[in-house]
Amino acid sequence: EGIVLQAQEIERYGKTEDAIDELILTNKSLILIYEYKANRRAKAEQKIDKVSLERIKTVNGNPQVMRVDHEDYGDVMQILYVDGSREYFMFWKPKKDIPLWINTINSVITGEAIEEIVEPEKKEKKKW
Repeated sequence: EGIVLQAQEIERYGKTEDAIDELILTNKSLILIYEYKANRRAKAEQKIDKVSLERIKTVNGNPQVMRVDHEDYGDVMQILYVDGSREYFMFWKPKKDIPLWINTINSVITGEAIEEIVEPEKKEKKKW
């Protein structure tokens, strides 16, 4: 198993709401590393969730990983799972990071090449 992509300080929403210290995409799974407290008085411990890419739902060969404008969370990456559950991931730089993560996850699952992400050029303001 090898690392394909990594990001730090991500927010996860779904069954639980967690501040993810590190999100790692490997060729076989998504790995989420975060601190967990059983209750207010408990000492925080590092927790690692490993989600097999096989759990991500596919429709007509397309992994169900998409960008959505969620009414509560805003601009996020949504992942639908075969068990019917879903999770949302909020990135610090959504315009750059969400397309990168979606394209890379799709590429790893389908085996197809990653589409190159090109940031739109900023138009120069006309000086009158």
